[in-house]
Amino acid sequence: MIYHYTKAISLPSIMRHGLKPSNLLLAPGEKAVLWFTTNDRWENTVFALDAPSLPEAYQKMSSLGGLARIGCDESIAPHRWKEIKEIASIPYHMAAHLYSSAIELGSRPGEWRGTLEGVPVDHFKQVEIYDGQKWICTSPSLKFAA
Repeated sequence: MIYHYTKAISLPSIMRHGLKPSNLLLAPGEKAVLWFTTNDRWENTVFALDAPSLPEAYQKMSSLGGLARIGCDESIAPHRWKEIKEIASIPYHMAAHLYSSAIELGSRPGEWRGTLEGVPVDHFKQVEIYDGQKWICTSPSLKFAA
């Protein structure tokens, strides 16, 4: 299983449209990546600037509905860090900075997986919310929220 971590407030839109690669902060010629991790606890880089750990992120995001994660089969995002940075044409200086920042936060880029494709909702295996102690499956009806 691989996981995409996000804000719970984003779930209604994600459940309508699926997951899409992010176009934020791309260099010229760089392709958008949809990021996942094999880490089943948390990915420290998700809110690195504001809250570089699961407890800090939970505190910060609790007023906005909390934290969420979407689990998918590993085949959805088959590219590892070394491969995806080449496929997505991530400039060397940006890749080096992302890697070193991740290590400083206690993340492991070897756990990262990526794809250049979107992931439709019917490929989600689980959707969970963090309650401050553990990840809890959401209601199946969320999958069909308007």
